[in-house]
Amino acid sequence: MNKKLFNIILTVIILAFLITARLIYPETKLNTLIIRSFSILAFIFLTITITIGPIARLYPKFAHFIKNRRNLGVTTFFLVIVHVVLVVLRAPNPPFGILSRGFTIFGLIALIILTALAATSFDSAVKFLTVKWWKRLHRLVYLAYILLIFHVYLGVLRFRPLKASIGFFAIVAWALFWQIKARKKKKIMVQQQAPSHPQPSPDST
Repeated sequence: MNKKLFNIILTVIILAFLITARLIYPETKLNTLIIRSFSILAFIFLTITITIGPIARLYPKFAHFIKNRRNLGVTTFFLVIVHVVLVVLRAPNPPFGILSRGFTIFGLIALIILTALAATSFDSAVKFLTVKWWKRLHRLVYLAYILLIFHVYLGVLRFRPLKASIGFFAIVAWALFWQIKARKKKKIMVQQQAPSHPQPSPDST
């Protein structure tokens, strides 16, 4: 998909989500609304980002979406930054007051990882790091994803109705499903490509 068109679609999705949230929760303060909306969108976008690759490997017709993965990742980072800034400003003793809550350490480590990934999401970074090390660095996105699962659950979902947790873990299960399915296919392909070693016949001994 054309990058400009893809960015327009992302912008429309974000604005539509915010407008819908405002209509559903008209009494909620704007900064709280943005904090919650951007955290939800960031997690959904990150989930899509890490599943584009596996889906493309399983179904090559979706491979053209891989070129949009970088834009989606950078947009996710933007949403995370806005979320973090608003949360820090709302803390009792910014910026360190937020660290008094244990679950934030998971979010902080994830933020550091996502910052490194966003900062190297350019062709020049690939050339500087080399493809090998760039790929190794960007595999940390999976660690960031796991950390965010703990961050969201411990910070929000454990205090919410069960249906909120069900929806959240359904998204996580969806991401895990595609990762496992793609890895199984890769394993089968490796086994098929491996040279076979025929057993020696009794006459050859």
